[in-house]
Amino acid sequence: MLGGAAIVALIAWTGAQDVANALARGGTALPWLILVHFGQILACGVAWRASTVGSATVPGILRFARLRWIREAVELLPVMQIGGIVAAGRMLALSGVGATVAAASTIVDVTAEVVAQAVFTVLGLALLVGRLGDTPVTNAAAAGAALVILASIAFVVAQRRGLKPLERMFDALAQRIGWGEEARLGGTQEAVRRTHADAGAMVVAVVAHLVAWSIGAFEVWVVAHALGFELALIDALLIESLLQAVKSCAFLVPSALGVQEGALVALFALFGLPPDAALALSLLKRARDLIYGIPGLIAWQFDEGRRLLARGRT
Repeated sequence: MLGGAAIVALIAWTGAQDVANALARGGTALPWLILVHFGQILACGVAWRASTVGSATVPGILRFARLRWIREAVELLPVMQIGGIVAAGRMLALSGVGATVAAASTIVDVTAEVVAQAVFTVLGLALLVGRLGDTPVTNAAAAGAALVILASIAFVVAQRRGLKPLERMFDALAQRIGWGEEARLGGTQEAVRRTHADAGAMVVAVVAHLVAWSIGAFEVWVVAHALGFELALIDALLIESLLQAVKSCAFLVPSALGVQEGALVALFALFGLPPDAALALSLLKRARDLIYGIPGLIAWQFDEGRRLLARGRT
């Protein structure tokens, strides 16, 4: 509710008519945003599949892309990002790889995504320093990048040392909501360590996620040009990298409501671009998310409903 109120406040502060006009001009870029996001989902599917080590039956890339699509759809609901991750991981477990491998691959995939995020953030910071030099803005960005890197390191260390309590907590939850013995996660920490030891799989996962992050820069570039601004692709990469870093720090906020809009207004200002253009880009991104997300939620409910019906017949 606070995030939604922040969006409304930003639009009112900028001028609703100005935002509407910018949105009408930039709307021609929406088909490109939809196409670009399909490439991102596919790249994330490649990364997740590479993180699935230790199962004799690993689904194809398109199956993992579908699970990633559903994960993002669930994240549209008023839940933290963990909700989508758990929902997609459960669907992977029920696809035949087993709960332990599914949990381990999901955790490792998120790790690869976080590591790629850290690399992407450092790239954006380097571009920002090259553009602005040593300023309060770059110092603040450097502090944020340091937090992202420290969080990445802590996340990896926690996986290698502290998954046992998570296993017990999730097993108790699975038993409470009736997911059955097939959902038990015993041995997840060992499975994660085996995947970490597969250097080739980890490199593929990180690089695929880095490609997915980088593709997002095209969204910024194409919308800026649709609005009539000559933004260089390298500057679009800078904006997208720092935007994603801010959104990662605000992972507790569902769908980064208000956070994405405020960050884009601030980042666009660095290039002399007006706030109505930033809000138009953010709203187009959210329209893209809804276009993917609503069918994704339907697909998720269809899959879960079909399993419930099959269980009822047995």
